[in-house]
Amino acid sequence: MKKGISLVALIITIIVLITLTSAVVLTGINTTQEAQLAVFYNNVSTMQEAVQLKINNNITEYALKGIDNLEIYKWVGVVENYTESNAKSSINPTFDNTTINEISVAKIDNSIKNNISISDEEFEKYYISNNGTVYYEGFLYKGITYYNRVVSSQSIITPTPTTLCLTDGTYNTQEQVNSPKLLEGMVGIYWNNDNEEITSNSPEWNYSDWYNYQDKLYANAKTPDGSYWVWIPRFAYRINSGFNTSTTGAIDIKFLKDTSYIASDNTSIDSCTEGNGFWNQHSGFKYTGNDNLTYELPGFWVSKYDMSGTDSSSLKSVPNGSIFISSSVSTLGMAGINYNPNYNSHTTKTEEWGALCCLSHSPYGSNGEFISSEMVSNGNITGLYNLNGGFHLTALTCGDWGSYFNNDIRFYTRIVYGSYIECREATRTLFGSCLYECSGAPTIDGYPAAWTGGTSTVTGGSDQGSLRGCTSMFDANWTKADNYRSASIKVVLW
Repeated sequence: MKKGISLVALIITIIVLITLTSAVVLTGINTTQEAQLAVFYNNVSTMQEAVQLKINNNITEYALKGIDNLEIYKWVGVVENYTESNAKSSINPTFDNTTINEISVAKIDNSIKNNISISDEEFEKYYISNNGTVYYEGFLYKGITYYNRVVSSQSIITPTPTTLCLTDGTYNTQEQVNSPKLLEGMVGIYWNNDNEEITSNSPEWNYSDWYNYQDKLYANAKTPDGSYWVWIPRFAYRINSGFNTSTTGAIDIKFLKDTSYIASDNTSIDSCTEGNGFWNQHSGFKYTGNDNLTYELPGFWVSKYDMSGTDSSSLKSVPNGSIFISSSVSTLGMAGINYNPNYNSHTTKTEEWGALCCLSHSPYGSNGEFISSEMVSNGNITGLYNLNGGFHLTALTCGDWGSYFNNDIRFYTRIVYGSYIECREATRTLFGSCLYECSGAPTIDGYPAAWTGGTSTVTGGSDQGSLRGCTSMFDANWTKADNYRSASIKVVLW
């Protein structure tokens, strides 16, 4: 009997082991496939980051050498066998090694392999398209072929990037602001504890250190010419006290999602009402195109410093530079536009200036306290300098003054004479910019003091009005603005 029981127990044990082994094997097959897909995602991401780092480094390196044709030079050492000599001879790289998912692609240069941990055999499976996207020969998973982290037929198991890494202006749910939209050639930048600059193409880069508007740390970036820029995320605002006075109290703001009027707390900002206690859409994040349609922006970049340079062709946003100053509205307006047309650059518009002042006066800045130092926006190295440091033309224009701004209505503010309390009209009246509401009584032809150089704690204190460079276009004769007063400028990029 004991032997019989032992035999039965042995048989049962064997059956259980077979069952468990089968389950492990079957599960292992599925796990292996998914693990291989995860490895593919990781490798193609690593390759993409290495390629983008090389492109960014090329742009920076050749820009500092004064080379203009960066669209060609950026491919040096990226496309296989494409050298600086090719770029000097204006020979464009070819993307005709093969076709992947109906996209013409080129082999990636072997020098990229030296910076990543991918085998020679694996490296040979990667290619690059003419827009900088890395492609793979094709990873087959459950009958569907993956190329550049995109499936060939239907979208399944698409990886979700961490919100910290967003750089396209879309809403960052973790930071509760729209992510900084890096323009071509632009790199993110922050300062470590030793005040050393860390850029997004540096091995030390950490996205979590880049910005935190809740802690008054603004996102900064640099363009290839070495200029510094600060990201102003889209927001709505509310004045709690001192509406339409020169001593407005702290201004509340809510950051908005993407290009909507839905705030980070999911409330809808749809009011446009004068007075204390009302939430309003800020007009600095919209513009009218030459088609007379209104467009919305997730945010914009503004020069961290007043623009420096000896003439309009040498403008830069750098610390301790020789500030570019002119008494000509035309010179100032066109200087901003000509800085870099690829970035839609322009001299700071009235509404945009209002956005800077409003953010500075909010809890994300000085929280209503007037700061007389040159750095006023948030009291630390990540903020905007020189908001009080001089006179700033904000590109307000009337009548036919558009010729001073290349007749591109996106880049100047059209004002209907004598009408400054309308709301969200295509002609951009004063209300909604957070300037009219934060100024004293109207002083010139019905226009408020903050627009004409009068006292305002928000726009910069006594005799530091936001339109100080072109005040007299409000004079009855409208004849003196072109030579009224020397003005320095800031530039905005979209």
